[in-house]
Amino acid sequence: MLLDHLRRDHREVLDLLKVIGESDDARECGALFNEFRNKMLAHAHAEQKVLYAPMRRDEEFEDTILEAIVEHEVAEDLIEQLSRARGKASAEWHAKCTVLKEMIEHHVEEEESEIFPAAQNMFDARELEEMAEKFQGMKEKEQRAA
Repeated sequence: MLLDHLRRDHREVLDLLKVIGESDDARECGALFNEFRNKMLAHAHAEQKVLYAPMRRDEEFEDTILEAIVEHEVAEDLIEQLSRARGKASAEWHAKCTVLKEMIEHHVEEEESEIFPAAQNMFDARELEEMAEKFQGMKEKEQRAA
């Protein structure tokens, strides 16, 4: 089901950020960050198209979905700053990674406690399965293009 795919992705990206935060090796941080970046951006873009777009059509959820979209945009901006930065193991770089991790943790908490239950009520099991297939396909396409 779609929500299981999304939860799994959440754990993967948060685990990568945790490992990055614990590393002092610039090469390792760079490689792990690239992996994180590709997974996170593909996830966010596919999620917005497959889950957020249909939910946003319902007035009841428009504000919640708009907030989630803005959180994605802010995270993407910080990801791009971190991607361009030199010294991937510097104190400043790690501080930005910590802020990013905290932002994503907050986003995941809200998404899993507010958006996911609403989605489960809004869509039936067949729709969620179809959305899962569409999400996976879009995510894989995004990752190949990265």
